Parts: sequence; structure tokens; C-alpha cells
Amino acid sequence: SGLDWAGVHRWAEGREVHLSPCEVVSLTASQLLEEMGAGRLTSEYVMRCFVGRAMAAGHTLCCNAEERFEAAVAEAVACDEERERGTVRGPLHGLPISVKDQHDMAGFDSTCGLACRVFQPASQDALIVSLARRAGAIPF
Repeated sequence: SGLDWAGVHRWAEGREVHLSPCEVVSLTASQLLEEMGAGRLTSEYVMRCFVGRAMAAGHTLCCNAEERFEAAVAEAVACDEERERGTVRGPLHGLPISVKDQHDMAGFDSTCGLACRVFQPASQDALIVSLARRAGAIPF
């Protein structure tokens, strides 16, 4: 799909990135925000790194219930464009956050691993997801 772990490495080739995908996913949230705020990392690259890692883990462990990877990358691109215009959504602007399926995310099932809760998408975000979005984070 191009978003997988190998795809992240291919995407980074030929671009000016100072950290490898492995190094990016090893950074703390504070470090990621500092790097993005200083313009040394883009939200798109950070999101691609985390999505690629999530896809690899999901493939190995069969642990991805539902995915919004493409939408998250598109939102990260939008965050980069906003930052270029001098606008930020909040203190977590462009930061990827992985949301476990115990927390409601509008349009997605919150199954908690129970088959009886499949095909019952949440109508709205859980408070924690809503607050993260309001602060500028990008759930995926």
C-alpha cells in the first residue's frame, strides 16, 4: 500500500530527513513535538513512520481491529500545510496517537475484543479522543 514499513523507507529515500523511521518511532511525544515545531520533522513523515510500524505490528500480531491510516496521513499533510501558514491546532499539533478499540472513535467499532460489539460504530468520540483532537493530535 506504500504505507507499510518498507513503504515508509521508500518514501523517505530522496527526501531530506535527518532521522530514520526507526529513530522517529523511538522518540517521545515531547521530542516529536519539538522536532515538528522546529521544522526538522514533518507531521506527514512522523505519521507515515507510526502507521508503518502499526501495520507491521498488526501483521505480525493480528492486532489491528480497524484502521484509518490513509485518513491519518492526509490529516498530517493538512497539519503540515497549516504549520507552513503559521497556524497550529493546539499544543499537540500533528502528533499521531494510536487509539485502542476500548475508546470510542466516531465511525469505528469499540469492541474491547468482543465479537458481540462488532458492526456497532460509535456515534461520537470518547472524551479522551475528543480532547486529543482539540489539542491538535491525529488519532489513527
